[in-house]
Amino acid sequence: MGLARLKMSGYRISFLVEGLKRVFEKPVVDKTGLSGTFDMELMWTPDPTMLPPSVPAPPNPQSSGPSIFTALEEQLGLQLVSDRVSVDVLVVDHLSRLKPD
Repeated sequence: MGLARLKMSGYRISFLVEGLKRVFEKPVVDKTGLSGTFDMELMWTPDPTMLPPSVPAPPNPQSSGPSIFTALEEQLGLQLVSDRVSVDVLVVDHLSRLKPD
């Protein structure tokens, strides 16, 4: 497993937050208060425990860089903090197939 890399030029923090949601497969909320656009480059070593179930973990992962948590703090000056917040959720409680006319 090598380094994962994210390089963006002229993007808002909200775009980074959306990417982090995909990486963690969990809600990520922007509380930075930063506005405007930024050039960002982030390099980290993915944690095998964070891989989707469909991707097998390598037998002996070689760490060639920091965790995503460390990379965010050291490379971008941002910190991920575990917190409880309200998030909008769409719940589908029933689904049925329409009958053709």
